[in-house]
Amino acid sequence: MRVIHVLHSHGVGGAERHAFWLLTALRDAGHEAIYAGPQDSWLAEHLSLEKIPVFHVPMHGFFDIFSMFKLGLLARYLRADLIHGHLTRGAHYAAIAARLSGCPAVATAHATNAAKHFGGVSKIIAVSSAVAEFLKDQAYPSDRIITILNAVPMPMIEKDSARKAMRKQLALHENEIAIGMVARFVADKGHDVLLNALSQLSIDPRAPQNWRLFFAGSYSTDWGRRMQALSISLGLKGRVTFLGEIEDVQGLLPAMDILVAPSRRESFGLALVEGMAVGIPVISARVGGVPEVVEDGITGLLTPAEDVIALKLAIQQLLGDDALRQSMGQAGYLRFKAHFSLNRLCRDILALYDDVITEKRKGSPEEKE
Repeated sequence: MRVIHVLHSHGVGGAERHAFWLLTALRDAGHEAIYAGPQDSWLAEHLSLEKIPVFHVPMHGFFDIFSMFKLGLLARYLRADLIHGHLTRGAHYAAIAARLSGCPAVATAHATNAAKHFGGVSKIIAVSSAVAEFLKDQAYPSDRIITILNAVPMPMIEKDSARKAMRKQLALHENEIAIGMVARFVADKGHDVLLNALSQLSIDPRAPQNWRLFFAGSYSTDWGRRMQALSISLGLKGRVTFLGEIEDVQGLLPAMDILVAPSRRESFGLALVEGMAVGIPVISARVGGVPEVVEDGITGLLTPAEDVIALKLAIQQLLGDDALRQSMGQAGYLRFKAHFSLNRLCRDILALYDDVITEKRKGSPEEKE
């Protein structure tokens, strides 16, 4: 099967990592996976390193006529079986290219706050039930929406040796408990909620104090600079490390003892699954698709969004209970293997592709004759 994936992006986030993993998984399963999008991007660079074909389609705004025709001609020239758009812009251009080339299109909705431009594709893939419900609320027909839960690759590391090496690199002492947060530096991710919760923890004489916090993500944004200033004003400068963009998240995570995601909005919670994949207990705000990922009290703890005190108490509970951290981490790993493996995602996506392509062929004039 030959499939063109369309995504407009220059940075890196959940959608880009999802597309990268999916394209490589499709390639490894014996299919022809192709990327169309801006060439000066994280995704194009990393797919090129994987020897996956990359075609430059800039998609300037939503009405770039040149990009529309280029993508349509590319699909015809490559004899693509299907076009798969990601996010709203990718969905928009995938639908137009499908009409120009005659092949079907699907699109993945990765968020609970962006619903425009998905109307032209045959099926809309929601990465969680929360995203599916959001799309239905935006009047998309239920029979065109299919929920395929997101996934991450199986970590290709030896956890104990990776943990030892990374903790040494981070200058973590044996008895120190590392709290990690992996997220883009934007307000929706709630870095400020975590910092405020930890500032409350730091002045509580009943709470363990052998902890350090590590933020992974590029902090060269206005929000990132504000969070650096906030950590200082809260008296946490010596406890908080801003690591910047981490290319190898799976290499970092084994060094962590707790992973926190205090988001104000979250369509799925990809970082949470990555933490579970290496056996780390997780704490998250109960928002969006997170309850589909984290089993409260089993694989981690869920707290109300923006509730600083509840988050402080959840962190305090895990800091003070080694056995609970171990049991939740193990339960999270088993849940990852059962529900969030990349192999499962690839099977589900391929089954949808087959259905859409078959349906398109049934409706073609040649098939009717």
